[in-house]
Amino acid sequence: NNNPLPFANITEKNSGVGTYADVNGNFVLLSSDTVLNVQTRSLGYLGTNALLKGNSNQKIVLKDEAVVANAPTKETLY
Repeated sequence: NNNPLPFANITEKNSGVGTYADVNGNFVLLSSDTVLNVQTRSLGYLGTNALLKGNSNQKIVLKDEAVVANAPTKETLY
């Protein structure tokens, strides 16, 4: 529904360094690398991986587990 997700867990995959999003869904990860490979997780949502590039604001979108679980599969479309 495109709303911020407070307190999501964000972890840089190579170093294991992580943080949590604030109440507005914002977070900061400090690194000397220009591109970070991060994993984002939150209860009730499917985790996702994303590449974050240097000092830019980027949006990471997590899919609701309930919506994905009820989505039609290839087998049910016959």
